[in-house]
Amino acid sequence: RYKLAVYGLTGSAVFLFAAFYPVLSGIPVSTSYTTYFLRWIPSAWPF
Repeated sequence: RYKLAVYGLTGSAVFLFAAFYPVLSGIPVSTSYTTYFLRWIPSAWPF
């Protein structure tokens, strides 16, 4: 019944984890990646 919602939420969580993994783990990435791709709320996160 909720199969599509579960797959969608799981896919979203996996995507967000993969997107933020370099920052959370300390892997060096370009500043443009963190400035333009990961900055959704400008004053909330000090990336």
